[in-house]
Amino acid sequence: MAGNKPKTPTSKLLRFKQNRMTDVECYYSMADAVLILQAIDAVTRSGGAVMFGLTSDGGAFSFLILDGDDKVREYPHGVDELTQLLRTTVVTYSDDEPA
Repeated sequence: MAGNKPKTPTSKLLRFKQNRMTDVECYYSMADAVLILQAIDAVTRSGGAVMFGLTSDGGAFSFLILDGDDKVREYPHGVDELTQLLRTTVVTYSDDEPA
């Protein structure tokens, strides 16, 4: 069917997206693995869930906490912001201080 074909981004839209891309590297392997595990443990022990990803342009992490009917979504840019978010998550969802 002709009407079901996905739209291709225009050259202006592609330029806009390329101009917005940052030079920040976002790799979970660069983050503190123990801190990631502490955040997962803290949220899941309290009955919630955690989802990790990247934004479509790769310029930021995507971090989502599902807590009952509440959703908390954050987009930290770079490992430093991710580390701060993970520390806050551990403190908020548990009695333990992050390592």
